[in-house]
Amino acid sequence: MRRLLHHPDSVAGLALVLVGGVATYLSLQVDAGPSALTLPPNFFPLLCTIGTVVIGVALMVQAARAEPQPQPSLLDRRVAAVLGLMLVYFVTFEHVDFRVGSFVFVLATMLVMGCRSLAQLALVPLGVVAAVYFTFTSLFSILLPTWN
Repeated sequence: MRRLLHHPDSVAGLALVLVGGVATYLSLQVDAGPSALTLPPNFFPLLCTIGTVVIGVALMVQAARAEPQPQPSLLDRRVAAVLGLMLVYFVTFEHVDFRVGSFVFVLATMLVMGCRSLAQLALVPLGVVAAVYFTFTSLFSILLPTWN
């Protein structure tokens, strides 16, 4: 247990478990709405939040098995900036076209985290938005917010 507390991955893993747990709880509160033949509206959020918890647990297990290392600061500027971007994305999700909001969110996150490759900055946000949009609209028949 002492080793777990002295490894940076333990802090990251615990944070993911806590954030994922709260987000899972909030996702379970989403109203199912009228019966439909498509997936419920909380399917994708639950998939993401449960995945976040699983990744957090995996990081904590990895930290327990690793050699102790000094802890970094808990919140640096990059992490705070990404948390701010996530908050803005969450608050504006219903009002901004999914494709535009997601593109800006992915691009801004990449810039904040230090990506400077122009090819990646152009292709990754486009690829993420296209993959998510077509997966949910075509495969799952879930409508995402768009401007008409």
